[in-house]
Formats: sequence, C-alpha cells, structure tokens
Amino acid sequence: MKHFNFFRLFLVLWMLLCNVFVFADDLITEQVVVNVEEPGTLPDKISDADKDRITDLKIIGELNGTDVRLIREMAGVNYYNKETLGNLRKLDLLEASFVSGGDSYCQDIYNVPVVGGYLHLNSSNCNYFLSHSNNNTLLILM
Repeated sequence: MKHFNFFRLFLVLWMLLCNVFVFADDLITEQVVVNVEEPGTLPDKISDADKDRITDLKIIGELNGTDVRLIREMAGVNYYNKETLGNLRKLDLLEASFVSGGDSYCQDIYNVPVVGGYLHLNSSNCNYFLSHSNNNTLLILM
C-alpha cells in the first residue's frame, strides 16, 4: 500500500496558486492604438486573447455596430447587458467616427447612433462623457 505524500500535494497546489496570480496580473496597461480602415473590422484587429486584457485603447477610423459590440465586451458588458471579463478602463475615440451598419451591439438597440451611454450601458468599469463635434458623437471613457 502506498503512503500519501503531503509534500507532493502541497507542491502541486502551490504551483496552481502561483499560476492564478500570474495570469491575474497579465493586463495590457499601455495604450493600444488601432486604425480601423473599414467599419466592422475592429474584431479582426484585436485578438480574442487580448480583448479582455487591454485597459487603454485608442481607435482611429470609422466604427459601426460590430465594432461597438466588441468595445462593449472589452469594457465589461455584452450584447445582453451581462458582465464580461473585459478590463477596458480608458477609451480614446477622438479620431473615430460612427457610421450605420454592422451587427446590433445591444439587445434593445439596432443601428442607433452611439448616444445616451449605450456603448457602456451598465458597465461599472468605466466612467465616460459624451460630446458632439461636427455631427459625430465622441465618447471618452476615463
């Protein structure tokens, strides 16, 4: 009959615990700049592995509903207004504009201009303000 080895159990548990802490601090904290050359292509430019790790994002170009849907997920709320693993804290859209088209980004809205906070509806991760300039709606999350 083999004896139970507590040292091996302790070692395995310690290694698992260390891995949890390593992955928890694996956020991308430097600003990530993405140039969207065609509306709806933001999901192609940000990998699934990085979308929940990015904390500071600057987007340049035209965005549609498909792009807004990804931004919402990155900021902590999905299409159904349920919490996601997103960690986006700062979003710079000063060089972005919104166009119609793409996927619906919120269960209750389809192809509505980004006003009234729907980009971040029910997300406690980010604070934001809206301003209007040249008929474009700008949203900056701080």
